[in-house]
Amino acid sequence: MFLRVYAHEGKRLSTSFESFVDILSLWHGMYIELDGSFVWAFVSDGRRYQLDGMVYDRDGAIEYLELKGDLIPEMWNRLMTALTDDAPESGAYDSALRVHDVANENWTTPTAIYGAIRDPSLHPPGGSDAD
Repeated sequence: MFLRVYAHEGKRLSTSFESFVDILSLWHGMYIELDGSFVWAFVSDGRRYQLDGMVYDRDGAIEYLELKGDLIPEMWNRLMTALTDDAPESGAYDSALRVHDVANENWTTPTAIYGAIRDPSLHPPGGSDAD
């Protein structure tokens, strides 16, 4: 999977770069650098997951988030919550964010990505979708 997450056009993400980095640095298996690069690795249900990412910012605000690798619904929701300061049930993800699915060359919503990663047929066992 290769995604870029942006605020909707003409809007900015409410979470600052510093806040986002502080939040992510507390997560188990998360390794984040002050330049915005990160790796999140962990095991869930006997499968190893790794997500590589980069946070791009300008003037203290996040411009976009780039993600490559494996995702599961819980990871996706944690990242979207960290970006928007909202819970998944609030529906705020789709109103605040847009997602560029680089691999498939299309724009979509956070909800659509969540649905796609819930489908196990999209994740071959033991491999990364980033290749």
